[in-house]
Amino acid sequence: MAAGVKHGKWTYCVDLTPDEGRRRTRRRGGFATRAEAARKMAAVLDGELRGMYENRRTTVASFLRKWLVLQKVGLAPNTYAGYKACVERDLIPAFGHHRLLDLRPKHIDEWITAQLDAGRGRVTVYRTASTLRNALNAAVCSWRLRYNPAKHSVPPKHRAAERTCWPPDEAAAFLRHGAEQYADQLTDLFEVMLGNGMRCGEALALPTSTSWTAGSTSAGPSPPSTRGRSTSGNRRPRPAASGAASYSASWANVCSSLRLAVPAGPTTHHG
Repeated sequence: MAAGVKHGKWTYCVDLTPDEGRRRTRRRGGFATRAEAARKMAAVLDGELRGMYENRRTTVASFLRKWLVLQKVGLAPNTYAGYKACVERDLIPAFGHHRLLDLRPKHIDEWITAQLDAGRGRVTVYRTASTLRNALNAAVCSWRLRYNPAKHSVPPKHRAAERTCWPPDEAAAFLRHGAEQYADQLTDLFEVMLGNGMRCGEALALPTSTSWTAGSTSAGPSPPSTRGRSTSGNRRPRPAASGAASYSASWANVCSSLRLAVPAGPTTHHG
């Protein structure tokens, strides 16, 4: 180490491991005290001993873009598109100007707080912060960082509110309104979904030649289902995958409940 005579600043100079036979020297200056220069030099030597590759020229923006290129190979297209959107839309504008080595938890915490205060969705903020944490984990694993500044900054994952199932009278009112006011051709399908707890994808996958209505269930088998709730609000146990085809949701009881909830009058089912 040496002190500048003209400016009174301290500088350190160390020899690093040769790169392909070429000598490498790191020289840094501008430190106000000898102790500060000694700390920085000790950190460089410790990183060299542990195999750390800390490049002060690397910005968060350049690192994130290189990380995206590496992720593209092993990710599904939709997952990669989500990562890229988070990086380009939020992370680079917010943190791209920072040096990778200078990024601190307070920077991330302040950004998260500002986003939530501005009304950003909790799910969006969580996904963006999680993307940053994943990227910085890669920097730690590749010895570009000593620690992940986003490790403890990601907010808790947002949980959707518990859904409340309709009682039979509300379900019947929905079906009646759709049939009478809109001549809804999907009334029978909605009734099947209400009784079986089918998801949209399961209902759309039903054969077009199948007709499951309250009036025809006595003559045919109950529609299969793999998950969901009945109109009574009780959660049904999820069946094993091998037995899903034979699983039913007490369809006859559901039909009876719906019939009792519908006032006397014209039928609400399409032929």
